[in-house]
Amino acid sequence: MSVSKTPTSGLSLNAISNPCGSRDTCWKPISLPYAQVGFTSAQTYTGTWTDRGTLVTSGHSVKGICWIPQGGSSQVCNNNAYGTGVSVGFTQAVTGKSVTVTS
Repeated sequence: MSVSKTPTSGLSLNAISNPCGSRDTCWKPISLPYAQVGFTSAQTYTGTWTDRGTLVTSGHSVKGICWIPQGGSSQVCNNNAYGTGVSVGFTQAVTGKSVTVTS
């Protein structure tokens, strides 16, 4: 798994957890052996997270998610805003590419 983190407010770059904490925005895998990827603070995270199934905002808000659909090669993004406690489900496994946590 490769990850690049761009702070939005000078926040810590050590802001990814596995397993996800109870307040983390969490991109959950659709199956094992893939790990949970938890985002702990407001910033934009980019990487390649294979076999993602559901993004759960938990205690954070998110604005913007990018992914590559299963079997696809082009990245798809939305700029939707999701508040705390929201689950964003995908109908099939995707490869996560970026998440912007806003609060």
